[in-house]
Amino acid sequence: DECELEMVQRSIMAHYINAEHAAMKDPRTTIADGSLVEVAAYSQFILSPRDFQRLNAELRYRSFKNIYTYIKFPTSIPIEYDGVRHTDYEHRELIDKRIERVLSKNDFDVVRLVSDNMVERYVQILTTLAFHDSY
Repeated sequence: DECELEMVQRSIMAHYINAEHAAMKDPRTTIADGSLVEVAAYSQFILSPRDFQRLNAELRYRSFKNIYTYIKFPTSIPIEYDGVRHTDYEHRELIDKRIERVLSKNDFDVVRLVSDNMVERYVQILTTLAFHDSY
């Protein structure tokens, strides 16, 4: 049901907004495995225009305050039908394009991980966080 899907997505949006507001008050660096960027990508055709405007306002605020460093994993890592995500390649590519659009519209710092090697990715993430000047 579309109404139920919108209610679930609105709840997810509220969760991320609240979690990120709490993280912004904490002087320590917060690392999360999801953000409003993904919520925007998945919500584009689900949320009402009013809710989507609120979501975009939250993203613009984060961009203005320079509080995001978005870590982008390579799409070469297979996640389709991994037991967690129920998606196919085409849907994943669509979401990835939406994420790219959200990132470019909001001028976030983006770290693009280039290696499929987990250790090399961790080194790149930690190096980025260690030398990021806005924390």
